[in-house]
Amino acid sequence: ITFQSTMGMSACSMQSWCLTSNIDTIQYVKVSGLGQGYDGNYVQTSFTDGRPRYVLLWSSGFISYDSSTSEWRLHSSSGSVISSVNSSDATPPFSGWTNSASLSPAVDAIPMLSGSNAISDVSIIHVAVEQSYDDVVFSADLETGQSEVQEVRISCLYGHITGSFDLSLNGHMGKVIIYVNDSDEDFTAKLQSLPDVGRVNVQRTNLQNQCDIGWRVTFISNSGDVPMLKHSGISNLEGKDVSLDIFEMRKGNVGPRSITVDNMQTGASYTARIRAENAEGTGPYTSHSQVLNTGENPILRKLSMPPGPPELSRGVVTNSHAEIRFTEPISNGSNILSYKFEWAASSSFGEPAEVRLRVFCSDNSELLGNFRLVYGS
Repeated sequence: ITFQSTMGMSACSMQSWCLTSNIDTIQYVKVSGLGQGYDGNYVQTSFTDGRPRYVLLWSSGFISYDSSTSEWRLHSSSGSVISSVNSSDATPPFSGWTNSASLSPAVDAIPMLSGSNAISDVSIIHVAVEQSYDDVVFSADLETGQSEVQEVRISCLYGHITGSFDLSLNGHMGKVIIYVNDSDEDFTAKLQSLPDVGRVNVQRTNLQNQCDIGWRVTFISNSGDVPMLKHSGISNLEGKDVSLDIFEMRKGNVGPRSITVDNMQTGASYTARIRAENAEGTGPYTSHSQVLNTGENPILRKLSMPPGPPELSRGVVTNSHAEIRFTEPISNGSNILSYKFEWAASSSFGEPAEVRLRVFCSDNSELLGNFRLVYGS
């Protein structure tokens, strides 16, 4: 076995970096009740539809899950179904199988090799040499993308403007009401409450006078060309000949996500790495994760479950908005795809529980000593 990408690691200085071999296993289920050719120890070998697949030792019979029928099935070496059970459990159930089949869990480790004194062994033929970047034949500095900037502008013929207007992102679901005298912080908090807006920065500018006001909105976390903000009209704005316009001051872009290297020689081997930089400094090169194969798709599909709950905490709270922070939960074997946040008013809190505790002497004598309260069992 030649490891093409994991170069440069020491001779198995960490156990997880080494191939190991073992002829015994406890990852099996025992089948009985079907007779010769079907009874025996079925060893876990892989995963199908997110569930383990078991193969009968020294045979081609197997147990697997069929997602189309929500059944666990035991197959003969020819693929015929010998026994089945209706179940969508993550592992084969131990009861309910047809044709009097019975499954039982593993008790002790069993050998997977037959033969007198059978053994297996893994040895290192030679240790790899880490790829070197002393001879760099191509290098490039790539700029990141630009944030989208839009400007919301209201104006009138003379005097000053009062009232409010609404904003949405490209007319999508959700609107916020913006008042002319809203602070930059309130304007920011309201916009960030809209779906798909992300983090923004709002700066108010009095362009000429009280009759000409603008808010410059910079989309910080929403990469690329952001849809335009939309309004529903000026009916709630008061002033002489009021107008409301929204302009795209700078189109956002995500920046380059690929690079082309020219003048490569036929038959030569190359390696590449990249790192990022921000105001705090430079991050590590990808060469480390490339060596450890971090981020590669696993060979086997792993069983997964719904994620655990995130943890909530309170951030900045003002008179008009509140910041609620949350942590990433345990994914339980599957990447987090999205979050759903809900906010309830105090009218839906329900009534708190009340417990009355009395400590006294029945004959009204003096109390001395202490006692212990225990909540739960």
